[in-house]
Amino acid sequence: MPPKRDKDSEYEPSSEEVEEDDESEEEELEETGTEPKKKSKKSTKTKKTNKKVIDKYKPSDSESEEYIDDTAEQSSSQKGKKKKKSTKEKKPDDDDDDKEKSTLKDKTKKVAQKLKDKKDEILDQGKLSPPVIKSPNKKISGNITNTEGDIGGSSEYDDLLSGFPLPSHSRPQVFNKNISMIGSLNIQAFGTKKSSNKIIMRIIADILRHYGIILCQEIRANEDIIQELVNEVSTPATPYAYVASHPIGRSTYQERYVFLYRSNEWKVLEDYVIDDDDKLGDKFIREPYVARFQHLERKNVRITLVGCHTRPDNAFEEINTLVNTVYMDVRKKLQRDNVQEKRQLDKGTGPKEPNTFISFLQRIFCCCCGGYSHVSTRDFSEELAPSGADTNEPIIMMGDLNAAGSYVNKSQRAELDTILKKNNLRWGIQDNMDTTVADGPDTAYDRFIFEAANERRWIGNTKVWRFDDGWLNGKTDNETVKKAAKRVTDHYPIEFELKLKV
Repeated sequence: MPPKRDKDSEYEPSSEEVEEDDESEEEELEETGTEPKKKSKKSTKTKKTNKKVIDKYKPSDSESEEYIDDTAEQSSSQKGKKKKKSTKEKKPDDDDDDKEKSTLKDKTKKVAQKLKDKKDEILDQGKLSPPVIKSPNKKISGNITNTEGDIGGSSEYDDLLSGFPLPSHSRPQVFNKNISMIGSLNIQAFGTKKSSNKIIMRIIADILRHYGIILCQEIRANEDIIQELVNEVSTPATPYAYVASHPIGRSTYQERYVFLYRSNEWKVLEDYVIDDDDKLGDKFIREPYVARFQHLERKNVRITLVGCHTRPDNAFEEINTLVNTVYMDVRKKLQRDNVQEKRQLDKGTGPKEPNTFISFLQRIFCCCCGGYSHVSTRDFSEELAPSGADTNEPIIMMGDLNAAGSYVNKSQRAELDTILKKNNLRWGIQDNMDTTVADGPDTAYDRFIFEAANERRWIGNTKVWRFDDGWLNGKTDNETVKKAAKRVTDHYPIEFELKLKV
Protein backbone atom coordinates (compact mmCIF):
# COMPACT_ATOMS: atom_id res chain seq x y z
CA MET A 1 0.00 0.00 0.00
CA PRO A 2 1.27 3.55 -0.70
CA PRO A 3 2.83 5.31 2.28
CA LYS A 4 1.19 8.20 4.14
CA ARG A 5 2.28 11.72 3.44
CA ASP A 6 1.82 15.10 4.99
CA LYS A 7 -1.05 16.87 3.24
CA ASP A 8 0.86 20.16 3.17
CA SER A 9 4.12 18.73 1.66
CA GLU A 10 4.84 17.56 -1.84
CA TYR A 11 5.43 13.87 -2.36
CA GLU A 12 7.74 12.48 -5.05
CA PRO A 13 7.52 8.68 -5.41
CA SER A 14 10.73 6.68 -5.51
CA SER A 15 11.83 4.68 -8.52
CA GLU A 16 10.96 1.43 -6.76
CA GLU A 17 7.40 2.64 -6.07
CA VAL A 18 7.01 3.60 -9.71
CA GLU A 19 8.12 0.13 -10.74
CA GLU A 20 5.61 -1.46 -8.31
CA ASP A 21 2.81 0.67 -9.74
CA ASP A 22 3.73 -0.38 -13.30
CA GLU A 23 3.79 -4.03 -12.30
CA SER A 24 0.38 -3.75 -10.55
CA GLU A 25 -1.10 -2.14 -13.67
CA GLU A 26 0.20 -4.96 -15.87
CA GLU A 27 -1.24 -7.59 -13.47
CA GLU A 28 -4.63 -5.87 -13.46
CA LEU A 29 -4.60 -5.77 -17.27
CA GLU A 30 -3.86 -9.50 -17.47
CA GLU A 31 -6.58 -10.45 -14.91
CA THR A 32 -9.44 -8.22 -16.04
CA GLY A 33 -8.56 -7.59 -19.67
CA THR A 34 -9.23 -3.88 -19.18
CA GLU A 35 -6.91 -1.01 -18.68
CA PRO A 36 -6.65 0.41 -15.17
CA LYS A 37 -8.28 3.75 -14.37
CA LYS A 38 -6.18 6.82 -14.95
CA LYS A 39 -4.76 8.50 -11.93
CA SER A 40 -6.28 11.72 -10.71
CA LYS A 41 -4.70 14.99 -11.69
CA LYS A 42 -5.27 16.31 -8.20
CA SER A 43 -1.56 16.00 -7.32
CA THR A 44 -0.59 18.16 -10.34
CA LYS A 45 -3.05 20.85 -9.31
CA THR A 46 -1.72 20.68 -5.76
CA LYS A 47 1.84 21.20 -7.01
CA LYS A 48 0.80 24.28 -8.96
CA THR A 49 -1.05 25.66 -5.97
CA ASN A 50 1.88 25.00 -3.66
CA LYS A 51 4.20 26.72 -6.13
CA LYS A 52 2.01 29.82 -6.15
CA VAL A 53 1.94 29.88 -2.37
CA ILE A 54 5.73 29.47 -2.19
CA ASP A 55 6.26 32.26 -4.73
CA LYS A 56 3.91 34.55 -2.82
CA TYR A 57 5.64 33.99 0.50
CA LYS A 58 9.21 33.62 -0.85
CA PRO A 59 11.80 34.06 1.95
CA SER A 60 15.09 35.93 1.81
CA ASP A 61 18.26 34.33 0.35
CA SER A 62 19.69 33.39 3.75
CA GLU A 63 16.38 31.95 4.90
CA SER A 64 16.06 30.05 1.62
CA GLU A 65 19.41 28.35 2.08
CA GLU A 66 18.51 27.24 5.61
CA TYR A 67 15.05 26.15 4.44
CA ILE A 68 16.48 24.13 1.53
CA ASP A 69 19.00 22.35 3.75
CA ASP A 70 16.31 21.43 6.30
CA THR A 71 13.92 20.33 3.59
CA ALA A 72 16.55 18.17 1.92
CA GLU A 73 17.29 16.38 5.17
CA GLN A 74 13.58 15.84 5.91
CA SER A 75 12.82 14.57 2.40
CA SER A 76 15.74 12.15 2.41
CA SER A 77 14.67 10.71 5.75
CA GLN A 78 11.04 10.46 4.58
CA LYS A 79 12.09 8.69 1.38
CA GLY A 80 14.11 6.20 3.37
CA LYS A 81 11.09 5.43 5.55
CA LYS A 82 8.75 5.21 2.57
CA LYS A 83 11.11 2.88 0.79
CA LYS A 84 11.23 0.54 3.76
CA LYS A 85 7.43 0.56 4.04
CA SER A 86 6.94 -0.08 0.34
CA THR A 87 9.41 -2.96 0.23
CA LYS A 88 7.86 -4.60 3.29
CA GLU A 89 5.67 -7.53 2.26
CA LYS A 90 2.40 -8.43 3.96
CA LYS A 91 2.08 -11.72 5.72
CA PRO A 92 -0.90 -14.03 5.05
CA ASP A 93 -1.88 -13.83 8.74
CA ASP A 94 -2.20 -10.06 8.43
CA ASP A 95 -4.63 -10.46 5.50
CA ASP A 96 -6.78 -12.85 7.56
CA ASP A 97 -6.81 -10.43 10.48
CA ASP A 98 -7.88 -7.60 8.18
CA LYS A 99 -10.71 -9.72 6.76
CA GLU A 100 -11.92 -10.65 10.26
CA LYS A 101 -11.82 -7.00 11.35
CA SER A 102 -13.73 -5.97 8.23
CA THR A 103 -16.39 -8.67 8.80
CA LEU A 104 -16.76 -7.69 12.46
CA LYS A 105 -17.07 -4.04 11.49
CA ASP A 106 -19.83 -4.85 8.99
CA LYS A 107 -21.75 -6.88 11.60
CA THR A 108 -21.40 -4.06 14.12
CA LYS A 109 -22.81 -1.61 11.61
CA LYS A 110 -25.81 -3.87 10.93
CA VAL A 111 -26.56 -4.27 14.65
CA ALA A 112 -26.25 -0.52 15.19
CA GLN A 113 -28.63 0.14 12.29
CA LYS A 114 -31.18 -2.34 13.68
CA LEU A 115 -31.01 -0.65 17.08
CA LYS A 116 -31.51 2.73 15.46
CA ASP A 117 -34.51 1.46 13.48
CA LYS A 118 -36.00 -0.07 16.65
CA LYS A 119 -35.49 3.17 18.56
CA ASP A 120 -37.19 5.13 15.77
CA GLU A 121 -40.12 2.70 15.91
CA ILE A 122 -40.43 3.12 19.69
CA LEU A 123 -40.28 6.88 19.35
CA ASP A 124 -43.03 6.80 16.74
CA GLN A 125 -45.23 4.83 19.15
CA GLY A 126 -44.71 7.46 21.82
CA LYS A 127 -43.09 5.13 24.37
CA LEU A 128 -39.92 7.12 24.88
CA SER A 129 -41.25 10.55 23.97
CA PRO A 130 -44.56 12.09 22.82
CA PRO A 131 -45.36 11.30 19.18
CA VAL A 132 -44.80 13.90 16.53
CA ILE A 133 -47.96 15.96 16.09
CA LYS A 134 -49.11 15.84 12.50
CA SER A 135 -51.12 18.65 11.01
CA PRO A 136 -54.75 17.69 10.33
CA ASN A 137 -55.87 16.97 6.82
CA LYS A 138 -58.36 19.28 5.18
CA LYS A 139 -60.88 16.46 4.93
CA ILE A 140 -61.38 14.47 8.11
CA SER A 141 -62.25 10.82 7.70
CA GLY A 142 -62.52 7.79 9.93
CA ASN A 143 -58.89 6.79 9.36
CA ILE A 144 -57.36 9.08 11.97
CA THR A 145 -54.88 7.29 14.20
CA ASN A 146 -53.55 7.83 17.73
CA THR A 147 -56.91 7.51 19.47
CA GLU A 148 -55.43 5.45 22.27
CA GLY A 149 -52.52 7.79 22.90
CA ASP A 150 -51.90 10.23 25.70
CA ILE A 151 -55.22 11.90 26.46
CA GLY A 152 -53.36 14.91 27.80
CA GLY A 153 -51.62 15.63 24.52
CA SER A 154 -52.96 17.06 21.34
CA SER A 155 -54.19 14.94 18.46
CA GLU A 156 -56.07 15.28 15.21
CA TYR A 157 -59.27 14.52 17.10
CA ASP A 158 -58.58 17.42 19.46
CA ASP A 159 -58.20 19.70 16.44
CA LEU A 160 -61.56 18.40 15.28
CA LEU A 161 -63.13 18.94 18.72
CA SER A 162 -61.86 22.50 18.88
CA GLY A 163 -63.79 23.28 15.70
CA PHE A 164 -67.08 21.83 16.97
CA PRO A 165 -69.63 24.03 18.76
CA LEU A 166 -69.98 23.47 22.48
CA PRO A 167 -72.59 20.84 23.39
CA SER A 168 -74.82 23.45 25.06
CA HIS A 169 -75.33 25.17 21.69
CA SER A 170 -77.36 22.22 20.42
CA ARG A 171 -79.98 22.30 23.18
CA PRO A 172 -82.37 25.13 24.07
CA GLN A 173 -81.80 27.12 27.22
CA VAL A 174 -84.74 26.75 29.60
CA PHE A 175 -84.97 29.21 32.48
CA ASN A 176 -87.50 27.79 34.89
CA LYS A 177 -87.13 28.60 38.56
CA ASN A 178 -89.51 25.80 39.43
CA ILE A 179 -87.17 23.03 38.33
CA SER A 180 -83.54 22.08 38.92
CA MET A 181 -81.65 19.76 36.59
CA ILE A 182 -80.04 16.79 38.35
CA GLY A 183 -77.53 14.70 36.39
CA SER A 184 -75.06 11.83 36.48
CA LEU A 185 -71.98 11.39 34.29
CA ASN A 186 -69.15 8.89 34.14
CA ILE A 187 -66.22 11.10 33.06
CA GLN A 188 -64.08 8.28 31.76
CA ALA A 189 -60.71 8.13 33.58
CA PHE A 190 -60.70 11.76 34.70
CA GLY A 191 -57.24 12.42 36.05
CA THR A 192 -54.09 14.42 35.45
CA LYS A 193 -53.85 13.71 31.72
CA LYS A 194 -57.44 14.53 30.82
CA SER A 195 -57.56 17.60 33.06
CA SER A 196 -54.43 18.99 31.36
CA ASN A 197 -56.15 18.93 27.96
CA LYS A 198 -57.76 22.37 27.64
CA ILE A 199 -59.95 21.42 24.68
CA ILE A 200 -61.48 18.45 26.50
CA MET A 201 -61.79 20.35 29.80
CA ARG A 202 -63.71 23.11 28.02
CA ILE A 203 -66.26 20.60 26.70
CA ILE A 204 -66.60 18.78 30.03
CA ALA A 205 -67.17 22.07 31.85
CA ASP A 206 -69.82 23.07 29.32
CA ILE A 207 -71.68 19.80 29.96
CA LEU A 208 -71.48 20.01 33.76
CA ARG A 209 -72.58 23.65 33.77
CA HIS A 210 -76.02 22.56 32.63
CA TYR A 211 -76.89 20.98 35.99
CA GLY A 212 -77.87 22.25 39.42
CA ILE A 213 -76.40 19.06 40.92
CA ILE A 214 -74.45 16.37 39.07
CA LEU A 215 -72.75 13.17 40.20
CA CYS A 216 -69.34 12.62 38.56
CA GLN A 217 -67.75 9.17 38.50
CA GLU A 218 -64.38 7.68 37.57
CA ILE A 219 -62.66 10.66 39.15
CA ARG A 220 -59.03 9.59 39.56
CA ALA A 221 -57.70 13.03 40.44
CA ASN A 222 -56.67 14.67 43.69
CA GLU A 223 -58.65 17.52 45.21
CA ASP A 224 -56.48 20.19 43.58
CA ILE A 225 -57.49 18.95 40.13
CA ILE A 226 -61.11 18.63 41.24
CA GLN A 227 -61.01 22.26 42.35
CA GLU A 228 -59.60 23.22 38.94
CA LEU A 229 -62.59 21.51 37.34
CA VAL A 230 -64.97 23.38 39.65
CA ASN A 231 -63.29 26.67 38.75
CA GLU A 232 -63.66 25.85 35.06
CA VAL A 233 -67.37 25.12 35.48
CA SER A 234 -68.12 28.17 37.64
CA THR A 235 -69.16 31.54 36.25
CA PRO A 236 -69.65 34.86 38.09
CA ALA A 237 -73.42 34.41 37.87
CA THR A 238 -73.41 30.68 38.66
CA PRO A 239 -70.70 29.61 41.11
CA TYR A 240 -70.18 25.91 41.82
CA ALA A 241 -68.88 23.95 44.79
CA TYR A 242 -68.34 20.25 45.41
CA VAL A 243 -68.24 17.43 47.91
CA ALA A 244 -66.15 14.34 47.22
CA SER A 245 -65.57 10.93 48.68
CA HIS A 246 -62.16 9.61 49.57
CA PRO A 247 -60.54 7.34 46.94
CA ILE A 248 -62.53 4.09 46.96
CA GLY A 249 -61.45 0.67 45.72
CA ARG A 250 -60.00 -2.64 46.85
CA SER A 251 -56.78 -2.45 44.83
CA THR A 252 -54.37 0.24 43.72
CA TYR A 253 -57.01 1.31 41.20
CA GLN A 254 -59.33 3.66 43.08
CA GLU A 255 -61.92 6.26 42.17
CA ARG A 256 -63.69 9.16 43.83
CA TYR A 257 -67.33 10.15 43.67
CA VAL A 258 -67.84 13.90 43.26
CA PHE A 259 -71.06 15.90 43.54
CA LEU A 260 -70.85 19.31 41.84
CA TYR A 261 -73.62 21.74 42.75
CA ARG A 262 -74.56 25.38 42.28
CA SER A 263 -73.58 26.99 45.55
CA ASN A 264 -76.05 29.87 45.09
CA GLU A 265 -78.96 27.39 44.90
CA TRP A 266 -78.04 24.42 47.09
CA LYS A 267 -76.21 23.57 50.27
CA VAL A 268 -74.98 20.19 51.52
CA LEU A 269 -76.50 18.95 54.76
CA GLU A 270 -74.33 15.84 55.02
CA ASP A 271 -72.36 13.35 52.94
CA TYR A 272 -70.92 9.94 53.75
CA VAL A 273 -69.72 6.66 52.21
CA ILE A 274 -71.75 3.52 52.90
CA ASP A 275 -69.78 1.15 55.14
CA ASP A 276 -70.53 -2.34 53.86
CA ASP A 277 -67.74 -4.23 55.61
CA ASP A 278 -69.69 -5.34 58.67
CA LYS A 279 -73.39 -5.49 57.89
CA LEU A 280 -73.36 -5.91 54.12
CA GLY A 281 -70.45 -8.33 53.93
CA ASP A 282 -68.27 -6.25 51.61
CA LYS A 283 -70.54 -6.55 48.58
CA PHE A 284 -69.32 -3.46 46.74
CA ILE A 285 -66.03 -2.89 44.95
CA ARG A 286 -66.74 0.84 45.25
CA GLU A 287 -69.10 1.57 48.14
CA PRO A 288 -71.99 3.96 47.38
CA TYR A 289 -71.60 7.64 48.27
CA VAL A 290 -74.54 9.55 49.81
CA ALA A 291 -75.08 13.33 49.75
CA ARG A 292 -78.08 15.19 51.14
CA PHE A 293 -78.93 18.62 49.72
CA GLN A 294 -81.29 21.44 50.68
CA HIS A 295 -82.43 24.22 48.37
CA LEU A 296 -81.49 27.69 49.61
CA GLU A 297 -84.68 29.45 48.53
CA ARG A 298 -87.22 26.62 48.78
CA LYS A 299 -86.60 25.52 52.34
CA ASN A 300 -88.89 22.52 52.13
CA VAL A 301 -87.04 21.11 49.10
CA ARG A 302 -84.52 18.49 50.10
CA ILE A 303 -83.13 15.58 48.17
CA THR A 304 -80.89 12.64 49.04
CA LEU A 305 -78.73 11.27 46.22
CA VAL A 306 -77.01 7.88 46.41
CA GLY A 307 -74.21 7.55 43.86
CA CYS A 308 -72.92 4.13 42.84
CA HIS A 309 -70.52 2.89 40.16
CA THR A 310 -70.77 -0.89 40.06
CA ARG A 311 -68.09 -3.27 38.92
CA PRO A 312 -69.18 -4.71 35.53
CA ASP A 313 -68.66 -8.39 36.35
CA ASN A 314 -70.45 -7.95 39.69
CA ALA A 315 -73.17 -5.54 38.57
CA PHE A 316 -76.22 -7.72 39.29
CA GLU A 317 -75.17 -8.51 42.88
CA GLU A 318 -74.27 -4.89 43.63
CA ILE A 319 -77.55 -3.50 42.24
CA ASN A 320 -79.44 -6.11 44.24
CA THR A 321 -77.66 -5.02 47.43
CA LEU A 322 -78.12 -1.35 46.55
CA VAL A 323 -81.90 -1.78 46.31
CA ASN A 324 -82.57 -4.31 49.08
CA THR A 325 -80.15 -3.05 51.72
CA VAL A 326 -78.55 0.34 51.02
CA TYR A 327 -81.80 2.04 50.04
CA MET A 328 -83.59 0.79 53.15
CA ASP A 329 -80.72 1.88 55.42
CA VAL A 330 -80.63 5.37 53.88
CA ARG A 331 -84.43 5.65 54.19
CA LYS A 332 -84.37 4.66 57.89
CA LYS A 333 -81.52 7.07 58.64
CA LEU A 334 -83.41 9.87 56.91
CA GLN A 335 -86.52 9.19 58.98
CA ARG A 336 -84.50 9.18 62.21
CA ASP A 337 -82.84 12.47 61.28
CA ASN A 338 -86.17 14.09 60.49
CA VAL A 339 -87.66 12.93 63.80
CA GLN A 340 -84.64 14.26 65.67
CA GLU A 341 -84.89 17.59 63.87
CA LYS A 342 -88.59 17.88 64.65
CA ARG A 343 -87.92 17.24 68.35
CA GLN A 344 -85.33 19.97 68.39
CA LEU A 345 -87.81 22.36 66.83
CA ASP A 346 -90.46 21.41 69.36
CA LYS A 347 -88.03 22.07 72.22
CA GLY A 348 -87.17 25.47 70.79
CA THR A 349 -83.57 24.60 70.04
CA GLY A 350 -84.12 25.00 66.31
CA PRO A 351 -85.03 28.10 64.30
CA LYS A 352 -88.14 29.84 65.59
CA GLU A 353 -91.23 29.65 63.46
CA PRO A 354 -92.84 32.93 62.44
CA ASN A 355 -96.05 34.05 64.16
CA THR A 356 -98.57 32.60 61.75
CA PHE A 357 -101.56 34.72 62.90
CA ILE A 358 -99.68 38.04 62.76
CA SER A 359 -98.26 37.23 59.34
CA PHE A 360 -101.75 36.36 58.11
CA LEU A 361 -103.17 39.71 59.36
CA GLN A 362 -100.31 41.55 57.62
CA ARG A 363 -101.18 39.94 54.30
CA ILE A 364 -104.90 40.72 54.70
CA PHE A 365 -104.06 44.33 55.49
CA CYS A 366 -101.82 44.66 52.42
CA CYS A 367 -104.49 43.21 50.16
CA CYS A 368 -107.30 45.43 51.53
CA CYS A 369 -105.24 48.62 51.37
CA GLY A 370 -103.97 47.93 47.88
CA GLY A 371 -100.49 47.37 49.11
CA TYR A 372 -98.01 45.03 47.37
CA SER A 373 -96.05 42.27 48.96
CA HIS A 374 -93.09 40.79 47.04
CA VAL A 375 -93.52 37.50 48.91
CA SER A 376 -95.78 35.11 47.01
CA THR A 377 -98.27 32.78 48.64
CA ARG A 378 -95.98 29.88 47.74
CA ASP A 379 -92.98 31.59 49.35
CA PHE A 380 -95.03 32.36 52.44
CA SER A 381 -96.03 28.75 52.89
CA GLU A 382 -92.41 27.70 52.53
CA GLU A 383 -91.41 30.07 55.31
CA LEU A 384 -93.81 28.26 57.61
CA ALA A 385 -92.27 24.87 56.88
CA PRO A 386 -89.98 23.70 59.69
CA SER A 387 -86.86 23.40 57.52
CA GLY A 388 -88.24 20.45 55.62
CA ALA A 389 -88.66 18.20 58.61
CA ASP A 390 -92.22 17.22 57.69
CA THR A 391 -91.70 16.87 53.95
CA ASN A 392 -91.55 13.55 52.14
CA GLU A 393 -87.94 13.81 51.01
CA PRO A 394 -87.08 11.89 47.82
CA ILE A 395 -84.19 9.43 47.62
CA ILE A 396 -82.67 8.80 44.19
CA MET A 397 -80.09 6.12 43.44
CA MET A 398 -77.99 6.97 40.42
CA GLY A 399 -74.79 6.31 38.50
CA ASP A 400 -73.07 3.97 36.09
CA LEU A 401 -74.71 0.78 37.31
CA ASN A 402 -73.59 -1.26 34.26
CA ALA A 403 -77.20 -2.47 34.14
CA ALA A 404 -77.18 -3.65 30.52
CA GLY A 405 -75.48 -5.85 27.95
CA SER A 406 -73.59 -8.91 29.11
CA TYR A 407 -73.10 -7.43 32.59
CA VAL A 408 -76.82 -7.71 33.42
CA ASN A 409 -78.60 -9.98 30.95
CA LYS A 410 -82.33 -9.98 30.22
CA SER A 411 -83.24 -12.62 32.79
CA GLN A 412 -81.30 -10.78 35.50
CA ARG A 413 -82.99 -7.51 34.53
CA ALA A 414 -86.38 -9.19 34.84
CA GLU A 415 -85.37 -10.31 38.32
CA LEU A 416 -84.25 -6.78 39.20
CA ASP A 417 -87.57 -5.41 37.93
CA THR A 418 -89.34 -7.66 40.41
CA ILE A 419 -87.04 -6.55 43.25
CA LEU A 420 -87.61 -2.86 42.43
CA LYS A 421 -91.38 -3.30 42.30
CA LYS A 422 -91.33 -5.09 45.65
CA ASN A 423 -89.56 -2.08 47.22
CA ASN A 424 -91.88 0.44 45.53
CA LEU A 425 -89.09 1.57 43.18
CA ARG A 426 -88.76 1.90 39.41
CA TRP A 427 -86.13 2.55 36.75
CA GLY A 428 -85.69 6.19 35.72
CA ILE A 429 -83.78 5.20 32.55
CA GLN A 430 -85.41 2.42 30.56
CA ASP A 431 -83.71 -0.56 28.90
CA ASN A 432 -84.11 0.87 25.38
CA MET A 433 -82.25 4.13 26.16
CA ASP A 434 -78.63 4.32 24.98
CA THR A 435 -76.32 5.92 27.55
CA THR A 436 -72.97 5.28 25.83
CA VAL A 437 -71.25 7.13 22.99
CA ALA A 438 -70.79 3.89 21.05
CA ASP A 439 -73.99 3.20 19.13
CA GLY A 440 -75.56 -0.17 19.68
CA PRO A 441 -78.52 -1.95 21.25
CA ASP A 442 -78.78 -2.82 24.92
CA THR A 443 -76.46 -0.08 26.24
CA ALA A 444 -78.49 1.48 29.07
CA TYR A 445 -75.62 1.19 31.54
CA ASP A 446 -76.31 4.45 33.42
CA ARG A 447 -79.53 4.55 35.48
CA PHE A 448 -81.72 6.39 37.93
CA ILE A 449 -83.82 4.49 40.45
CA PHE A 450 -86.82 6.50 41.68
CA GLU A 451 -89.33 5.96 44.44
CA ALA A 452 -92.69 5.36 42.80
CA ALA A 453 -94.55 7.19 45.58
CA ASN A 454 -92.48 10.36 45.09
CA GLU A 455 -91.99 10.27 41.34
CA ARG A 456 -95.13 12.20 40.40
CA ARG A 457 -94.53 14.76 43.12
CA TRP A 458 -90.82 15.39 42.57
CA ILE A 459 -89.67 14.01 39.23
CA GLY A 460 -90.24 15.67 35.85
CA ASN A 461 -88.80 14.73 32.46
CA THR A 462 -85.99 12.17 32.37
CA LYS A 463 -83.62 11.80 29.42
CA VAL A 464 -80.16 11.01 28.05
CA TRP A 465 -78.21 13.99 26.72
CA ARG A 466 -76.36 12.95 23.58
CA PHE A 467 -73.88 15.80 23.71
CA ASP A 468 -72.40 15.01 20.29
CA ASP A 469 -75.67 15.39 18.34
CA GLY A 470 -74.74 18.94 17.35
CA TRP A 471 -71.55 17.66 15.73
CA LEU A 472 -73.36 15.32 13.33
CA ASN A 473 -73.81 17.95 10.65
CA GLY A 474 -72.86 15.93 7.57
CA LYS A 475 -69.46 17.62 7.16
CA THR A 476 -67.73 14.89 9.17
CA ASP A 477 -68.67 11.22 9.01
CA ASN A 478 -70.43 9.75 12.03
CA GLU A 479 -67.66 7.30 12.89
CA THR A 480 -65.11 10.09 13.20
CA VAL A 481 -67.48 12.18 15.33
CA LYS A 482 -67.98 9.25 17.71
CA LYS A 483 -64.24 8.70 18.04
CA ALA A 484 -63.75 12.40 18.76
CA ALA A 485 -66.55 12.34 21.36
CA LYS A 486 -64.86 9.42 23.13
CA ARG A 487 -61.90 11.69 23.79
CA VAL A 488 -64.26 13.51 26.17
CA THR A 489 -65.92 10.43 27.68
CA ASP A 490 -67.50 7.19 26.52
CA HIS A 491 -70.75 7.85 28.44
CA TYR A 492 -73.59 10.30 27.89
CA PRO A 493 -74.92 12.21 30.90
CA ILE A 494 -78.34 11.16 32.17
CA GLU A 495 -80.62 13.76 33.75
CA PHE A 496 -84.02 14.47 35.27
CA GLU A 497 -85.99 17.54 36.26
CA LEU A 498 -86.45 17.97 39.99
CA LYS A 499 -89.66 19.85 40.73
CA LEU A 500 -89.09 22.66 43.18
CA LYS A 501 -92.71 23.81 43.33
CA VAL A 502 -94.46 20.89 45.01
